[in-house]
Amino acid sequence: MIQKIKCYRIFTFPLYRLCMFLLLPAGLLLLPIVLPMKDYFLVSCFGIVLFTSAEIWADFWIFGGIARREGQLEYLKSSKKGPEVVRTALIINMIRQLLTVLIVLAAYVLICSFINSEAAFPNQYFVWILDLLLIGGFFTLAGNTVVRFLDTPAMSMGISAVCTWLMGLSVMAVVRYGQRLLLPAAILCAAAGVSGVWLVMKRVKESYYDKKD
Repeated sequence: MIQKIKCYRIFTFPLYRLCMFLLLPAGLLLLPIVLPMKDYFLVSCFGIVLFTSAEIWADFWIFGGIARREGQLEYLKSSKKGPEVVRTALIINMIRQLLTVLIVLAAYVLICSFINSEAAFPNQYFVWILDLLLIGGFFTLAGNTVVRFLDTPAMSMGISAVCTWLMGLSVMAVVRYGQRLLLPAAILCAAAGVSGVWLVMKRVKESYYDKKD
């Protein structure tokens, strides 16, 4: 496990780790305190939308352009373990994202309960939150994949804005369809994660042979 973490650290830098491991979770946890609302679902909507935007934008600074033909992989070509290092880093990053949003959502329940001692959390709320988690995961992973084929911060910001907007619109679908969205959202989220790693790894392996389009 230590080796896997070292693979991830190859791509990250101290400021990134400070922001994504500490400042982002802390900022999300402050939402139910700062925002004038006591509704767990509304707070969770804001939290997941902001999480999606931040994750896509931040992903550019560690993996941006990695899947381009002229990507930044030259230093990895000196080792046969290069592709495995990239794959491990991508997977560890997805695990970090999942743990972050799960911890934040669980904390929202406690914080909202403390702020509003009469707050009730009907089962429907938890179905909606699970929908949001899966849909947010899909947009985050899909946005991350697209960013890894781009090479400018402006383009990355554009993708982040589009995915954030679509994530915001999906809240209406969550409220309307509820449990019926769970399976499709889970399939889309899993497909985005698997295909994202596969597409990047395909480009990484091709780069070892300098394959051209």
